[in-house]
Amino acid sequence: MLQNLIKQAEIKAGSQKALAGRFDVLYHRFGDYKAGRRTPDDALIFRLAEYVGLDPMEVFFAVKAETDPENGELWNKWRAWRELNPRPLASEANTLSN
Repeated sequence: MLQNLIKQAEIKAGSQKALAGRFDVLYHRFGDYKAGRRTPDDALIFRLAEYVGLDPMEVFFAVKAETDPENGELWNKWRAWRELNPRPLASEANTLSN
């Protein structure tokens, strides 16, 4: 999931270097993330998901399950719970009162 997320973001940005500049991250970090040598912080996972148009919570739980196998069962449990209890995106919610 993480490799795919970064690849999609790189394609959208045009290059790994352009992506790094957009998110103020050292460009070689993305290579470290894809190779599994490092794990991005939670905020970056959310920001990348939003950037490529994916559900940030779904991506977050999937990445955490992938990068934290010791707690993978927990992440998958919360991921399943979220799928059973969907919340509308802010853009989908009606904010006008009657």
